[in-house]
Amino acid sequence: MAVEEFKEALKLDPTDYEIRYRASFTFLKTKKYAEAEYQLTRAIQLNPDFAPGYHNLGIIYEIKGYLDYAIEEYKKSIKVDPLFEEGHSFLALAYRKKGMLKEAVAAYREYAKVTKDPLKRANAEREIAKILREISLAGGK
Repeated sequence: MAVEEFKEALKLDPTDYEIRYRASFTFLKTKKYAEAEYQLTRAIQLNPDFAPGYHNLGIIYEIKGYLDYAIEEYKKSIKVDPLFEEGHSFLALAYRKKGMLKEAVAAYREYAKVTKDPLKRANAEREIAKILREISLAGGK
């Protein structure tokens, strides 16, 4: 759907959180981050248990350079749905970007537990091993 189609759909039902969620992708693709953020915020207000909304809001914050806010949104996505794989994965990546290596290891471990995909689990385990080597080389810091 294009931006105008989403705007029309929202006029018909402004309380449909899924339309707002899907609209946020269109705004994100066109780099209209403020509008994407608004649509996700509204989607979350309409359905506070919607983990993908928090997750995608985290992505927008990360794009905008607000890594601390992104981390908080990823945590919220996991809080409302502890089995939400993307929340665990993106939280681990964000911690790693921020240099919070011990937290990244913990997040990757949780991701490895919840993912059903053996390839993703293996990748998470490789990342854990890499980070643990980094921590060891840095003297355990």
